[in-house]
Amino acid sequence: MANEEKLNINDIAERAGVSIATVSRYLHGRLEKMSDKTANRIKQIIEETGYVPNASAVQLMTQRSGLIAIVAADVDDYFSTEFFKGASSILEAESYTGVLFDTNSSVKREASLLDRISNKILMV
Repeated sequence: MANEEKLNINDIAERAGVSIATVSRYLHGRLEKMSDKTANRIKQIIEETGYVPNASAVQLMTQRSGLIAIVAADVDDYFSTEFFKGASSILEAESYTGVLFDTNSSVKREASLLDRISNKILMV
């Protein structure tokens, strides 16, 4: 895909001669609703073009980011970092990403972060 413009899911669907929904099903591993021939054609086009789904576009469509906020009072504290490492590994096993926020032991900063997280930034 060296000289091609960045492809989107519409382009992959068009090249494969299938619907966007079929490409989406393929990308999410739901192959039971398509023939092996269709799945192989989509796979080949994705490999040939180097297509990678746009994470921002997926988030807009699904209204989910896969991010989980973890708020710590003090990231310099040993317990906080160990807790985050453990939580992060569990979240990753379930295809989520943990994001660590440090309040620096400030109640005001904690309230501000929680407001931003719940209203603007993260959707699971």
